[in-house]
Amino acid sequence: MIYRRIVVPVDFSDLSIEALDYAIDFARTHRAQLLIIHMIEPIMHTRFIADVSEILEQQRADAAEKLAELEKSIRRRCPRCRSEVHFGPAHEQIAEIAKNFGADLIIMATHGHTGLHHLFMGSVAERVIRLASCPVLTLKPGNSESEKKAASRPGGKRTRAKRPRSVRTE
Repeated sequence: MIYRRIVVPVDFSDLSIEALDYAIDFARTHRAQLLIIHMIEPIMHTRFIADVSEILEQQRADAAEKLAELEKSIRRRCPRCRSEVHFGPAHEQIAEIAKNFGADLIIMATHGHTGLHHLFMGSVAERVIRLASCPVLTLKPGNSESEKKAASRPGGKRTRAKRPRSVRTE
């Protein structure tokens, strides 16, 4: 498979930054373009908030600033990257942006929620997998190099690193 365009959603959590780091290496290997996106979800119960547009604009400005910093910091490793902020339900927007970008792959982190939280909230990654028109590579918690190094040290954290898995949607 040839990967020329890769989309990486980030929410600025450690896990999403680790997925971005993985995506950078993947993009370099395949000489692919990298589109880093951040989603701003709609605000629910807007009748209790005086000025929703002001809050959303502040969120957009904050996210754009963080993305610009990320883009600047990775430019040497991945010169063919750019970043964008989008509004809307994350899973729908990620799938739509990937389609419009002509993405060959989406690389994203899962947050590993289980139990009631997963039952009620669901998983953005699962929903993206269902909607995406391209393959989605998900990275679970436990993939980071720092966690692997810590686990290998005497007395270090003992977690089993999980391999990334690719899920193909039809």
